[in-house]
Amino acid sequence: MNKIYSIISILLISTSALFAQVPDAINFQPIARDTSGEVMSNTAIQIRLTVLDGSETGTEIYQELRALTTNEYGSFSFQIGRDAEYVTIGVFTDIVWETGNKFLKIDYDPTNQFNWDLTLGTIEFATVPFHLRLALLHILT
Repeated sequence: MNKIYSIISILLISTSALFAQVPDAINFQPIARDTSGEVMSNTAIQIRLTVLDGSETGTEIYQELRALTTNEYGSFSFQIGRDAEYVTIGVFTDIVWETGNKFLKIDYDPTNQFNWDLTLGTIEFATVPFHLRLALLHILT
C-alpha cells in the first residue's frame, strides 16, 4: 500500500510540475563597491542587465537599464523584469527559459552617464528543482 501511495504521489507532483509557471521577475540585490573595494554608500549608479541565450556570448534576448541610488551599506535591490525604467531589448515574460542555458551579463556605469564601459561579469542562471524537493519530502513523510 505504501508503495502505491508513493507512486501516486510522485505522479501527482510530476503532473503539477508541468503546470508550474516561470516567475515573471527575478530578485536582484547586489552591493556596489568602487575599484578599491570600498562600499559605495548613498551613491547614484546605473546598471545594465542583459539576458543572453545559449552562452556567455550568446544572443541578447532581454535587456534593461536601471538608474538608482545605493543605501548606506552600498546595497540596492529590485526585480529584474519588473518596473524597469528602460527596456531596450525584448520582453522579460517572453523569455523561453525551458530551451537552452540563459546567462545574465551585468554592466555598470560609475559615471552615471549611461556609459557602459565596465562589465562586472556574466553568470549562468541556475534553477532549483523545487518540484523534486517536494516529491522527496512527500515520500519521506
